[in-house]
Amino acid sequence: MRTKWLLLSIILLTSLHSFSQFQIEYISIENEMETTSIFVKGKDVPVPEENKDLKKITVRCANLLANHKVEFTVGGKTVELKTANKTELDFGINILDKEMVIKHFDATSTEIRTDLIKFRFILEKKEIDIPQGDKGNLSVEGSIDFYLAQYYSHLEITPFGYINPKAKGAEKKIVHVFFDYLGNSLLGTVPSGISNAQYMVHIIYPITLSEPNKVSYSIKQKTGSFSSALLFNNTNIRSNLGSLQGGEKFDKVIERKFLLATSTDDITFDIVAVTKDDKIEKTVLNTYDIKMSPTYHGSFDVGLVKTELSNPTYNLVQLPGSTDQVVKATDESPKGVVTVMASFYVSPIILLESLFDKDKIPFYKLTGRNFLDDHKIYERFYPTIGVGVSDKSFENIFYGINWELARGLSIFGGWHYGKVNTFEMPNFVAGVTPVTSEQFAFYQNNRWKTSTAFGVKLDIMIVRNLFSATSTP
Repeated sequence: MRTKWLLLSIILLTSLHSFSQFQIEYISIENEMETTSIFVKGKDVPVPEENKDLKKITVRCANLLANHKVEFTVGGKTVELKTANKTELDFGINILDKEMVIKHFDATSTEIRTDLIKFRFILEKKEIDIPQGDKGNLSVEGSIDFYLAQYYSHLEITPFGYINPKAKGAEKKIVHVFFDYLGNSLLGTVPSGISNAQYMVHIIYPITLSEPNKVSYSIKQKTGSFSSALLFNNTNIRSNLGSLQGGEKFDKVIERKFLLATSTDDITFDIVAVTKDDKIEKTVLNTYDIKMSPTYHGSFDVGLVKTELSNPTYNLVQLPGSTDQVVKATDESPKGVVTVMASFYVSPIILLESLFDKDKIPFYKLTGRNFLDDHKIYERFYPTIGVGVSDKSFENIFYGINWELARGLSIFGGWHYGKVNTFEMPNFVAGVTPVTSEQFAFYQNNRWKTSTAFGVKLDIMIVRNLFSATSTP
């Protein structure tokens, strides 16, 4: 009997009043050992091929607030959910390949538009016939290679996995990793991860036409991270998988795909094979850990900046050889200022490049920076803002563009907007025009002025290490 699959639960994870992610969990009706969880928002959801007539789903909306409701609309059919408990939704029509729209309404029946989710359930399975020889004499390794070449030769290799350079919208954030029926990584080792991307795991395996569902596969995503990139949880894997290894003839190569949760932390997942002989046996083939490299949106640095903005000090002094008093201005020359600056990794160069060739620029480079696949040196121009390090920090504001020459070393060019002392007596010439005490007190003032500034910026950790080194006896 073919295994029938249902969507056991759709879980809307909530953050305060709104959805943050959308998780779909599959559990086999006949075999509860087969479980797969994926997260999705605005993406097509691949479901096993057995779901050719999918009319019912069971949903649970975690933390749904009192008097709030969620509407599920597909194919002109709308079903409401008003409870946080698990509930079966019957649409009465096959919902495959139809757009599912999920809307969240608050207690006043006002739609929370930021929570709008649209996606489709699609059949996931691909298969190819034997590329060489007679059926029943399939070379497993050769056919898997043929399968990859047939369907995935368009993918582009990056330091963090394979991507589709022609993908649009949310699909641009999907990174593909491939494994065979033994849990071995295909097309290279498991890459380092990149935060905020979404990883799709592909398992490619052979089947026989006589028993196409004898072995099935699933992915169990686990929380936490491991120090080892690869763990062998089952050393007797070859004996547990039985005839899959032992020279049985195969007819087709097929594929299962699993979309993992978007994460900024390390992703750990098990590849699980379930064999169905006299009894059902669940085998963990391998446990993989995708170590995430962070995507930064900016940095704090210490700036050593020369400013052309003059902030003189005015003093009323006696003019030598005269009874008159004059105003003496001091400290009018350019000066150096120590600043704390924030740079934002939104490069104007990359934004311009994206206007001419949007598909060329990875999603994480538009608003962030990942050192695994860093910006090129001519792209490292970043908007910067900072303040002076003094008791009048917020009276000295610096803004402009920062060009990073090397990690931790940048050149800054921009403006200094600061509060300065002024003496605004009409027809006044410093050191010449006689000024009374009353006039001196009246015409002194403060104004905000702008002038150019330039300098260098150093990573705050470099500055800390320099000072700690010089202070060590």
